[in-house]
Amino acid sequence: WERNERYYIPSYHGDYDHDFRNDVEARTAGDQVWGPPELPFIKPIGPKPPVSSPEQDPYQWGVGEESDLITLGPIFNPVGSNWIIRDHVWGYSDANHDKLDLPRRTTIVTQSRVSRRLLNIMHVENLRGNHIASEMTPQTVALLHGLKTVFAPHPVWFDRPWNGTFLAKWFNPGPRGATGGEGSPMGWGRERRYQGSTWYYRADPPARMYNNWMGYEDTHVGGKAWEEKHGRPCLPPMMIHPVKEVKQTQPGFETHFELAYG
Repeated sequence: WERNERYYIPSYHGDYDHDFRNDVEARTAGDQVWGPPELPFIKPIGPKPPVSSPEQDPYQWGVGEESDLITLGPIFNPVGSNWIIRDHVWGYSDANHDKLDLPRRTTIVTQSRVSRRLLNIMHVENLRGNHIASEMTPQTVALLHGLKTVFAPHPVWFDRPWNGTFLAKWFNPGPRGATGGEGSPMGWGRERRYQGSTWYYRADPPARMYNNWMGYEDTHVGGKAWEEKHGRPCLPPMMIHPVKEVKQTQPGFETHFELAYG
């Protein structure tokens, strides 16, 4: 859960398997998720930890097992993040536990792979009257039931020359170098940080690059005349989002995201 809640930035963190893992472990020592939280109104369906603390586990628990949830963005803590629907929680409470004290996680950009087991318990929680905002549902239910989750890092590019230190400051600004919490880039008024990225629902480059790849003009690049002079656009391997309603563009067309950023 601790690696899942932050972006891996190669030029800042170094090697993933050693430098990044060790950095996260050092930052989060003594305050790590280890099995489901103890809540009287939740009966976890996931496996119990084989030992009482992460320090006692020789990196064996869950290794090689299928994950119940795989996301393409950080699985971050929305509490204190100023994300607009962080407190959309109904149920998940009793006389001694306020609903807003519920431990929860979320991911922005909702593409994910969810196991049948997780889908089933999400449905059961809904039937029990326990509801949370859509982007929080699989992540939070997995946390509450002790199920395995993975944020799968993938290349995300920017159309501006930001270095690793700058990226870490603005995209992992939370407690212990996490993406969530105070200062989160997903908070209202801060999402403009993603405007020049290749993977965020409010980003400009995905549609622009896809139009160019299709042979269409967008932001002074692409189109028949441009390709006759410069050749076809060539892109490195990447996933891009969003790309919607693709159609032939007119001369002078420029992609711009039109929703407010706060």
